[in-house]
Amino acid sequence: MKFLVSDGEHFRDQTKDFPYASELASSKILVVCADSKNRIVGACGIRSLLNVMAGFYVEKEYRKSGLGKKLFGETLRAAEKRRLGFVTFTVSPDNVAFHIVRKFGFKEGIFLKRSRQYLMMRPLSFVWKLPIAFFFRLCSLLPNVFLSYTHSWLFRRTVKFSG
Repeated sequence: MKFLVSDGEHFRDQTKDFPYASELASSKILVVCADSKNRIVGACGIRSLLNVMAGFYVEKEYRKSGLGKKLFGETLRAAEKRRLGFVTFTVSPDNVAFHIVRKFGFKEGIFLKRSRQYLMMRPLSFVWKLPIAFFFRLCSLLPNVFLSYTHSWLFRRTVKFSG
């Protein structure tokens, strides 16, 4: 397996049949995994001003092989190389990805009642550790309803899942 990094537009044609194809195509950082026949079998993108990890996908025959973890790790390394300060990820607690992202250092910041998901963040540099801690503390003081509506608005602006 080999990992390739570019923007989403570069791999638009190869990922057009993947779920979340529009999110992958609009990623500012897109990491794809190609098999020995150069067929793309997985992709993970980071998009928007909020560095939302979106469009994470691995072909069915490659699931439960560790490829998802490797792809996730490569995506974080690409974000660090591009000097992103932090990455956010929104996931349901019953999703397999919830436990994977925790192993990569993501912290649950806020449980969003409307979407029934956690907003998780991971600083990629020391400089961002304090602002993220402050953000989580501030959010714990605000009503969750406000945060849920704010999250819904941000989610619609940054990640529009198809189907």
